[in-house]
Amino acid sequence: MDPVDPVDPVDPVDPVDPVDPVDPVDPVDPVDPVDPVCCLPRYMAAILPTTMAGNTFFRTSPPAGMHLAAKRQKR
Repeated sequence: MDPVDPVDPVDPVDPVDPVDPVDPVDPVDPVDPVDPVCCLPRYMAAILPTTMAGNTFFRTSPPAGMHLAAKRQKR
């Protein structure tokens, strides 16, 4: 068997510098409550189609018999 070459020694790792402490964050001022009357239409327009109420209005079929009642009224 051939002799094995000796392994080179590993260089020592440099010590890690300590991390500076983080400054504490200032508390956030409380937000004033929004007047619901001014913003209600805009929010309702964005929310209604995705809510359950929106689904019942826009995505369900009419109740059973409604199409028959509509046809009878036309005669």
